Amino acid sequence: MKSQLTATKITSLQEALTLERSRLEKSKDIDDSSELAEAEVGLALEDHIIDSLAQIDLALEKIEHGQYGLCIDCGKNIPIPRLEAFPAAARCLACKQIVETN
Repeated sequence: MKSQLTATKITSLQEALTLERSRLEKSKDIDDSSELAEAEVGLALEDHIIDSLAQIDLALEKIEHGQYGLCIDCGKNIPIPRLEAFPAAARCLACKQIVETN
């Protein structure tokens, strides 16, 4: 139930972000490059927030299904210190490093 609510919020935020991007692309009143840069930073921040909410939603789903703390690649337990540092971690450090190097 909680993850469905979060998914709905994420979808709404993504739709709002798409509309805002479209508005900015079509906007003729942003002549000042500093205003445009500020708007782009705001959109990047919104992207980051949406990604974070999606990761939290996935972690909540894993909790509901008893899969929280298991690496999505190797299936081993993700060490507690990693989960404490990044509660939405989907991979153990070894698998994360493999993904990042490929």
